[in-house]
Amino acid sequence: MALHSLSIAKHSLRRRLASAALIVATIAIGVGGFCATGSGIAVLGADPLGGRGAGIYHPQLDSTSSTVDASMTEPPDDLNFLDAQSVFRLAEGSPRVMTSQNWLPLTGKGDVGALARMAITRATTRDFFSMFGARMQYGAPWTDAQDSLRDRVVVLSSKANDAIFGGTDSVGRELTIATKTMRVVGVLKPWDIVPKIYDLNDGPYSDSEELFIPFSTWVDLPQDYGFGPVRCIGPLSEDAYGPMDDHCTWVQVWVAMNPAKASLFREKLIAYSLEQQRSGRYGRPPNTRLRNVPEWLRYKNVVPPGVRAQFFVSLGVLLACLFTVAGLQVVSFRGRFPELGLRRALGASRRAIILQLVIEAGLLGFLGGLFGIALGFIGVGLLRLSPETYASHLSLDGGVVAASIMLGIAAMLVSSLVPAIVASGHSPYRQMQEAG
Repeated sequence: MALHSLSIAKHSLRRRLASAALIVATIAIGVGGFCATGSGIAVLGADPLGGRGAGIYHPQLDSTSSTVDASMTEPPDDLNFLDAQSVFRLAEGSPRVMTSQNWLPLTGKGDVGALARMAITRATTRDFFSMFGARMQYGAPWTDAQDSLRDRVVVLSSKANDAIFGGTDSVGRELTIATKTMRVVGVLKPWDIVPKIYDLNDGPYSDSEELFIPFSTWVDLPQDYGFGPVRCIGPLSEDAYGPMDDHCTWVQVWVAMNPAKASLFREKLIAYSLEQQRSGRYGRPPNTRLRNVPEWLRYKNVVPPGVRAQFFVSLGVLLACLFTVAGLQVVSFRGRFPELGLRRALGASRRAIILQLVIEAGLLGFLGGLFGIALGFIGVGLLRLSPETYASHLSLDGGVVAASIMLGIAAMLVSSLVPAIVASGHSPYRQMQEAG
């Protein structure tokens, strides 16, 4: 019966090609905008670790003084140097990362010519690469022993290795970074995490780093180039250089653990904060946070306001298109009373009529969804022309594409079901009489 109804539905749509094309185009316009902007929301705001981020946590501590504005209820995003070291020790036994960023001078000679430029550099610990999905093309990350011994080693990004050594295996080669000779121990595969969750200070869609150096080695380098994104709140102590002061934050710490262990770790953070308050280091009662990656992205509201605005506009257009389609369907069904009445007079059941009309609606919704996806591709291409830093990362999201097709079909079925039931419920005589 379903196959017979499908055959009738296809013949019916061919006879009403103009009205069917109008309905499909209307659905496609609404779905296309939703597909493009919805993909923007999904791609720019999603967990870039494919769900693993739910088990990776970012601790925050409030080390500010009691004189700081009381309206600052959230602790700083980053940690000061002393607290970062302490939290890193508290997380012993779990995969953990301590990290920061700055620019360092890179000099010397590579396979593609002389080097003399500033390179964006990531100071971090060994677990960074496995935690954030940075895989090796050549070599391996430094060992824990090399980290603690402050060995002068470096891991290169794929882009840096291409620019310096022409993409060849450069493990064992040497570079001069911040006046110090460093040995290459690894080269990453092409890798660009979006959003850049491990450090949002330069923006969630900034480029990944070129050089990766053990944190302890990096701290020992001549720091004429800064310690990274330093933010100081409150008075600096007289005997400390700014970045090393308790009131200056610039280090990010991440810890991987299951929810049960995270609950215990949260208690450790509170106990540590209380201890620091009693010692006089903290000017406030414990004020801690322990957010996982999805929570951190929501808290930092990483999706650009312009993308959100575009999404809500496209959602409004989609709703308008769906209401328009619903109206077109009602008018279309009323105009088909003679056809439906003739089928009923020839013996077609009410159920068969409803099935035919619903199948027609489903076909129109499916075609509208497919053409909408094509428009979505065009929309994403136009959005990628934007000069914004996030634009190059935009692409169609598979989940949004599937949802768009389902949305087109569902919208047609919902908008057609009631008119189909009403149309099928009239007697053949009355339908043909009304038509006449």
